[in-house]
Amino acid sequence: MEEELKPFNLSFYTEPIYDKQEFWNLVRKYPKKIKQLTFDLISPNMANITKNLQIDLKQLYEDTNTHKTKVELNADQESHLEIKENSKFINSLVDYSADGGGNIFMRVAGKRKLLHTAQSPEEFNIEKQLLEGEINWEKLNEQFKDILL
Repeated sequence: MEEELKPFNLSFYTEPIYDKQEFWNLVRKYPKKIKQLTFDLISPNMANITKNLQIDLKQLYEDTNTHKTKVELNADQESHLEIKENSKFINSLVDYSADGGGNIFMRVAGKRKLLHTAQSPEEFNIEKQLLEGEINWEKLNEQFKDILL
């Protein structure tokens, strides 16, 4: 399919559709720990999912021929992002992404890997020193809470 579209300067992308509550669950799970949010948006996309988007991806596409646009929010080094559930801008990006218009990645303080909203994968690593010598059950319990929520 891609070869047929190239002469017209078009591309075809597929993205997963997911429940936007996955994103908000992660925001609630990591209060005051979100350091970075990255929205990888595909433009333009289906009109039915772009109607409430606070960024005009269609105009951006027409002006620049961009097919993928990244909106990245970064907290100051010693701070965290304030992600509010009533934010029209954030909700428009989350809705667009959840409906198949892109992906959301979240960097959380204390986590090595980026969290990926569309699939919500999370690797669980137990620090080696927690299992050697005398076991610190309280710290070990805290790490297990992350995967049990």
